[in-house]
Amino acid sequence: MTSVFSFRIGRYCHSLSLSILFILFLVPLLNISYAQGNDNDPRATGLIFPTPSEIDAFKKTHGEVKKVLPNKMAFERANKERAKKGLPSLPEVGIAPLGKEIISSTDGSMPETDTIITQEVSFVDNSDELAFPVIRSQGGLGSCTSFAITYYNLTYEAGRIYGWNNKNKENTTKFSPRWSYNFVNRGENNGSSFFENYDVLEEHGAATWEEFPYDGAEYRQWCLNTQTWRDAINYRINPVVYTNIDEYNPDLEAIKQLLVDGHIVNLWC
Repeated sequence: MTSVFSFRIGRYCHSLSLSILFILFLVPLLNISYAQGNDNDPRATGLIFPTPSEIDAFKKTHGEVKKVLPNKMAFERANKERAKKGLPSLPEVGIAPLGKEIISSTDGSMPETDTIITQEVSFVDNSDELAFPVIRSQGGLGSCTSFAITYYNLTYEAGRIYGWNNKNKENTTKFSPRWSYNFVNRGENNGSSFFENYDVLEEHGAATWEEFPYDGAEYRQWCLNTQTWRDAINYRINPVVYTNIDEYNPDLEAIKQLLVDGHIVNLWC
């Protein structure tokens, strides 16, 4: 089963919001031994899979993705490729605002659109965007899930809205995986799950790397600075939404549209 999870963030002093999408590939149990951090496997990462009951409980309390709409970036990418082929530009009608591309089961009516942008775009690499942060190492900790969610996804999507350039070495606009990992690892370096990391960001937001630095070794300490906690609240997220893509529902259009829209996805495997 493949699930797509998204969440929105918004600073209280702004009316902006955005969607951050996670593609979680759930595979047979034979992979769990190394995903959970088997010390005998050099590929150990620290990802902890939820149980089937945890996934079912999540679905009962969260909305389901029904459609993903094209945003301005999608139209720009499509028309750039059409121009190379000598084709006229698509009329930019029905453009979804950044952060409003996802229509879920909790949103009520679904807007009609006949524009299929994904068929117009052959390739995208969203890691080239200025908002995408520089690649960093998790060191000797099983913090890969916190890196994926807090450092890469949250940093990138927030960077798109606020116009941050995250290709530099500055840490004021990059979120710290130590913030979320130290919350959920129960004082042991045994990894964490996606759901646990979501919960931290929903309730507490996230601190920047500058405010709570990640060193790849310390995994027990919580942040004790009051102002950092206040700053983190500015980046609290709304509940995630989901969709299933498996052998019974092989439609990958939602994933493709998210990528063309400029979002990034995490592969859980």
